[in-house]
Amino acid sequence: MKKTCSVCHKEKDIEEFAQDKNRKDGHVCTCKECYNIRSRKNWHKYKEKDNKRKREYHRKHPEQARSRHLHCRYGITLDDYNNIFKEQNGRCAICGRHQMELKNKLYIDHNHVTGAIRGLLCSKCNSVIGLVFEDVNILKEVICYLKNRNAGG
Repeated sequence: MKKTCSVCHKEKDIEEFAQDKNRKDGHVCTCKECYNIRSRKNWHKYKEKDNKRKREYHRKHPEQARSRHLHCRYGITLDDYNNIFKEQNGRCAICGRHQMELKNKLYIDHNHVTGAIRGLLCSKCNSVIGLVFEDVNILKEVICYLKNRNAGG
């Protein structure tokens, strides 16, 4: 299996990339060689230059940058994201707030073990799931707590 490095843009064998269980394909986007170059003594100088280049690219090509991020991080295209957005009518899958009511775009909620995408969430709902470690039992305890303390109104 082959993969293209996000730094040197060379297509390399998948073994040339470090593993990352949070990525759809199970590997980071930077090849080991480029990663090692970044990690050496001049990393801060390279990082500063690289960040400036990335900011400029994002400013000039926002859709391509977003598409690349979605593909690298979640293994989906911008069209896939837009289809999920349309299916949810532009609303958070949990609280139902519309994108127009939010400061940020809806976040992609995904299973951190399998990488499967569950839906799009606002930042608050996405944070809740992360803060309870995606554990349904903790959420049940939170509900019981709120009911018993009459905090829900």
